[in-house]
Amino acid sequence: MNKKRWHKVLILLLCIVMACPSTSLLSKKEKVQAATTTLDIPASVIAAKLNVRKSASRTAAQLTVSKKKVSIAKGTKVTILSEKTVSKEKWYYISFKWEGKTKKGYVLSDYVKLTLKDSVAAKVNSSSKVKIRKAAGGKSYLKVSNKTVSLANKTKLTITKETTKNGVKYFYVKFTYSKKSYKGYIEANKVLFTQPVVEEERKPIDTGVVTTNNLRVRVGAGTTNSQMVDSTGAKVYLSTGTKVTIYSVKEVSGTAWYEVDFTYKDKVLTGYISGSYVKLDSEKDTGSDSPGDDSSGNDSNNGDNNQGGTTPGDTNSGDTSGGTTSEPLTDAEFEQMMTEKGFPESYKPYLRTLHSQYPHWKFEAYHTGLDWNTAVSKESVVGKNLIPNSKNIAWKSMESGAYKWATDSFVVYDGSTWVTASKDIIAYYMDPRNFLNPQGVFQFELLAYQEQYQTIDGIENILSGTPMAGTSFTYTDDDGVEQTKTYAQTFIEAAKYSGVSPYHLASRVKQEVITSNKTFSSSVTGTVSGYEGLYNFYNIGATHSTAAGGAVANGLKYAQNGTSNATNNALYLIPWTSPYRAIVGGAYVIGSTYINRGQNTIYLEKFNMTPISTYSHQYMANVQAAASEASKTFTAYSSMSSVPIVFSIPVFLNMPDTPAALPADQLNPNNWLKTLAVEGYAITPTFDSSIEQTYGLIVEADTDSIVVKATTASKKATVSGTGKVPLNVGSNEVVVSVVAENGDKRDYKLNVIRLSE
Repeated sequence: MNKKRWHKVLILLLCIVMACPSTSLLSKKEKVQAATTTLDIPASVIAAKLNVRKSASRTAAQLTVSKKKVSIAKGTKVTILSEKTVSKEKWYYISFKWEGKTKKGYVLSDYVKLTLKDSVAAKVNSSSKVKIRKAAGGKSYLKVSNKTVSLANKTKLTITKETTKNGVKYFYVKFTYSKKSYKGYIEANKVLFTQPVVEEERKPIDTGVVTTNNLRVRVGAGTTNSQMVDSTGAKVYLSTGTKVTIYSVKEVSGTAWYEVDFTYKDKVLTGYISGSYVKLDSEKDTGSDSPGDDSSGNDSNNGDNNQGGTTPGDTNSGDTSGGTTSEPLTDAEFEQMMTEKGFPESYKPYLRTLHSQYPHWKFEAYHTGLDWNTAVSKESVVGKNLIPNSKNIAWKSMESGAYKWATDSFVVYDGSTWVTASKDIIAYYMDPRNFLNPQGVFQFELLAYQEQYQTIDGIENILSGTPMAGTSFTYTDDDGVEQTKTYAQTFIEAAKYSGVSPYHLASRVKQEVITSNKTFSSSVTGTVSGYEGLYNFYNIGATHSTAAGGAVANGLKYAQNGTSNATNNALYLIPWTSPYRAIVGGAYVIGSTYINRGQNTIYLEKFNMTPISTYSHQYMANVQAAASEASKTFTAYSSMSSVPIVFSIPVFLNMPDTPAALPADQLNPNNWLKTLAVEGYAITPTFDSSIEQTYGLIVEADTDSIVVKATTASKKATVSGTGKVPLNVGSNEVVVSVVAENGDKRDYKLNVIRLSE
């Protein structure tokens, strides 16, 4: 967008208070009212450093004062003025002191704790009834007359304190139930503060006309938000000449987005459109450049309108402008940037090296607010993160449930070879510092589609050495017409439909279903018995199974039936009866169920450190998956020296000064016996390899020797003390020793009593 247009946008921004993105179609009344809640709730920051943002979004610009980005430290006192929920995350609009002056901005509620002196009025905010707990995080619910207490939406509450248990925030509340007063705990995300509401008239700030055909209307600002649909479920597009009334402006990734009212099928609706395709009436005499000179990425479909919606692949987006890049930061500016964003000192040497190699790359610190050791422990739960059984024993967990000492075998959790990863190898792959290099850093790349940088040639680079490289497939589209497309073309169309990076999509498919340079896994052959003609390129829904073909069958069931939500299934293009529907529809699933809910990097898809479903809702069990996909993405960019790629790098609390090390190879520590017996006799108690105890045996006086037999649990261990053993009259201690491959020794004792004559 040129300077004149941005001048206009700045004027518009000064005229308005930014509006919160809509979550559904809005029918306009003659007079539209916007409700603003004024609160005055004391609280304090509980994160080590908390970024303050200009609006309620993780991707929103950070608040700046005198060119300094504002972050507030742990313990800082703040006042909550209002709250807002965006993408299932609750944000507080706060006031606080910054260098002696009062400032205001948005912070994520997870990192702020109420410090109440007086109670706060609130209400239940949930589409379903909410059970009240007796204790925060407890499994016991409050009961009245043997009936569990469930509160309906909008039930009035009085909050008296806040507490956090197992990473979940709870409010201790008073409420009235069956005409009596009770107290209990309720999850904070199901509560809304209440105060007197002041209504303000919604006022337009400008008008304009659309300058392109098939302009997508979205439910929020930015291409990561889903496209608006009308009452029939059809996607909403605007055509050239459509008049719009603008109510607010928001900048997303350098592009101005307008909140607009427009007439569509005789109804006035509200949505968000890219400002790059709107000619403002206030600009008519300014001589500004054509809006088409600055592409927003993927919100204009310059093809046939097809009555308010097109299917993926029916569009012709035309050439892109190529994009421009800003001047790279100087070394001094880069140092200041790292400090302002709160990168620990241990991150900085790696970031400096990357900056010197790729000066246009941009690095954001994603402050998880999570303790490092706690996060590693949560990810080390048996069965959560897996590794091939062929790896060295140091990479595999020997915890109970992961390893069987009695048989020297690892418990398989998926397929026939995937076993639980060790805590040390999980820590290695979780530690972002181990991957702050040109290949590894791509697991932190923000996964939105960037049309000007992500090309078919780049996709072909990723697909090189696979059966998809340079190859086409044929399918019948929804109109019964036979179509032929290359896989690379299909990934581009999937990116346009979902808003997800085609490089990420291609890398993920390569990770999931490519078995050699010429073969696919059975998930995408369309020939699996009982699931003929179905495809699942991302293995969505292919949950763990040790049954032969079980995971594949689970994935193909999803390809056939999708979810229980018919609207979602339509968006996902269920059933996936062709490679095209599976690749494009599956991309929408990934965008809507991972990226658009905050898991917007490969790392966060693998290790979910977001406030939503923390430590769960993780796409890949393979602990190496994020690093593996990152290296494949790196190969896709033919030139990266001037591409302004944005990386969001996790930062944890209480991290060690040095990165988690790759565990050194270890020798097998198993020093257990599998069997222990005396030829011709029964020892007591019955041999149990899991219990260290002394076994007993009594023989007659004329028995001057016994033959001891034993086998080791591990083939790599050695045993001594077996064979023919002489006996004296009376008590004889026989020791059978097992030495593991790593040298660990374990003794099994047998007390043999030889009777006297």
